[in-house]
Amino acid sequence: MFVATNLLAATNATTFVEKFFTVSNANPNATGPLVGTATMVNTNSPFYIPTNISFSVMGTQYYNAYIRLNTSKTGKYTNWVLFSSNGGNSTNMVYGTVLPGGIGNFKFK
Repeated sequence: MFVATNLLAATNATTFVEKFFTVSNANPNATGPLVGTATMVNTNSPFYIPTNISFSVMGTQYYNAYIRLNTSKTGKYTNWVLFSSNGGNSTNMVYGTVLPGGIGNFKFK
């Protein structure tokens, strides 16, 4: 079973804001790992994945998939993160606001 949850770890800086999704293998009796990738749906967005995300997660383990919002342009932004795996797929929305001065924050939905 595939679980992607959003949470935690906001790092506010004038260059980017970073948070992560936690990908977990919810099957403690899994005979093999949960294997998959994460990609941004819209590549023309200030949201991006700082490194290629591919994961292999055994039962009850987890992997943190980092997403960044990187722009100094004031505004509201949205994008979607597509998680594809052998345990199922999940599309998760990210949305963010950048305030004057380039400091922003974003959330997952």
